[in-house]
Amino acid sequence: RPGHSRCLVNCTNCRERMARMACKSLFPSTNYRASWHTEIHGMSTCWLQFLQNTQPSINLALATESSSEMNDHSETYISRSRLTLTRLRELYGEVDVEAQRIAAEHGARLQCRRGCSQCCVDGLTVFAVEAENIQSQHAQLIANESPHPLAGCAFLDKEGGCRIYQDRPYVCRTQGLPLRWIDETVDFEFVELRDICPLNDEGTPIEELTESECWTIGPVEERLAKLQAEFGHGEMTRVPLRGLFTSQTPDPV
Repeated sequence: RPGHSRCLVNCTNCRERMARMACKSLFPSTNYRASWHTEIHGMSTCWLQFLQNTQPSINLALATESSSEMNDHSETYISRSRLTLTRLRELYGEVDVEAQRIAAEHGARLQCRRGCSQCCVDGLTVFAVEAENIQSQHAQLIANESPHPLAGCAFLDKEGGCRIYQDRPYVCRTQGLPLRWIDETVDFEFVELRDICPLNDEGTPIEELTESECWTIGPVEERLAKLQAEFGHGEMTRVPLRGLFTSQTPDPV
């Protein structure tokens, strides 16, 4: 419905998440998806104005009541979203502690440092809950700065450093460490696989490392997926990191 798109895209008072909730409440057949924003202001007035312009036959008394109920639901939803983001940051803290422990065991083997960005590739996507965390912590950067040139992560600076390092996604927090995970073969057998960045390959063969000397892929991914399911009401939406920037014009090389 074109009216929905105009309201959602052009109205600065309607923020995408709550507008999407309103569409589902009043027009269940609508399936509108858009980028995520957090601030909400003047939702009731804007929504009623939208109804008057696009749905003149609707009972505005009922619409007003629905709008009031929507605001109550919005406050609850915002509270839950903030709680989910808090739990996400707590998960990041746990990941950092364990990653630092593993890194300390490998000493000089790890060549990871600021400016080493071979693993910071372009085209990365993250769960919407992680994208929301980045947006909430770096709104000015996203609105006023440009993404890194193509072929590198959009959040790299000109020196190859990360502009959102403290709030970087989970996948970025364990890169460079020896990794281990369980996979299933075509014969339906479970095998353990291992890998490490080629720059960090020198040293004890990773096949000989103990489990505690490796980062095990799986447990944190499962917890992260549960946070996304909670945040997205069951929708496992993934968001391109480059798409978070207001400007899609990369910085000049």
